[in-house]
Amino acid sequence: MIGFPLGQSLQAAHAWNRPFFQQPPWAGWDSVMNWWNWMETAFGAVMGGFMGWGLWANRRDIANLRLGVVSTDGTGSVANRWLEWGCLGIHVALLITSEFTSMRWLNALYDPGLVLAFLPMVGLVGGRWWPYLMVLPITLIPIAGKTIRALVYEQATVPVISGWVLYGVLPIVSSLLLAFGLARRAETDRTARALAKPVLLFAAWCYFGLNYAFFRYPWPWETWTARTPNSVVFVLCLAGLSWAALSPVTANPIGREDASAPPQS
Repeated sequence: MIGFPLGQSLQAAHAWNRPFFQQPPWAGWDSVMNWWNWMETAFGAVMGGFMGWGLWANRRDIANLRLGVVSTDGTGSVANRWLEWGCLGIHVALLITSEFTSMRWLNALYDPGLVLAFLPMVGLVGGRWWPYLMVLPITLIPIAGKTIRALVYEQATVPVISGWVLYGVLPIVSSLLLAFGLARRAETDRTARALAKPVLLFAAWCYFGLNYAFFRYPWPWETWTARTPNSVVFVLCLAGLSWAALSPVTANPIGREDASAPPQS
C-alpha cells in the first residue's frame, strides 16, 4: 500500500514536469530512462524492504518455526493425495488458459484476485506439496510463458525450439526439481532457512535471466537504451540477493539459547 503510490508518484512526477527533466543534470539521462520500469522497481523495492524489516522484527518467533514434512511412508488417505494433485492440476490449467487465451467466461472467472487465490490458499494450508510447488514452478509458469510469447512469437528474436527450451523447459524443469528436492529435504532439515536460501538464489537468477532476455540483453558496455539504467540496478540487486543467500551465518542474531527454546505463547 505504500510502495505502489511511491512508485507511481515517481512516474507521475516525470510526466507532469517534463521541462524540468529536460534540463541539466537530467537532460542527458531522460532519453534512456524508462519511467514505467522505475515505477515498478520502486514499489517492488519498497515492498521487499518492508517485508525484510517485518521478518527481522519478528526474528525471535520465526527462528522457532519448523516446516511441514512431506510424508513418504504412505500415510494420508488416497483421497487426500488425489484431492491435492487434482486441485493443483485444475489451478495450473486455469492459470495457463486465462493468461494465454481470450476465453471471456474464464477470464471473468479467474481475473479477480480472490478467485485466482482461492485454490492456492486451500492448497497451501492443507497440501503437502503445494507450498514448494507454489513458490517455484507455479509462480514461474506464467512469467516463462509471457517471455516465450514475446521473444519467440511477437518479436521473433530466437528460433521456436531454442526459445521454448531456454525460456520455458529449462527454468520450469529446474524449478520442479528444486521443489521436490526441498520437499524431501524437509524430512531431515525442517528449518525455514533450509528453504529460504536456495529459493532466494534460484528465484533471483531465474527471474533476472528471463527479465534480461525480455529486455533484449541491455549490456552496459553497449549503446545505452531505455532498458539499460534499470538493468544496471537489477544487476546490483542480483548481486546483493546472491550475497545474502550465500553468505554464511556466523552467529545467531537472537542468541543460541533463544533459538533452541520453544516459542512463547
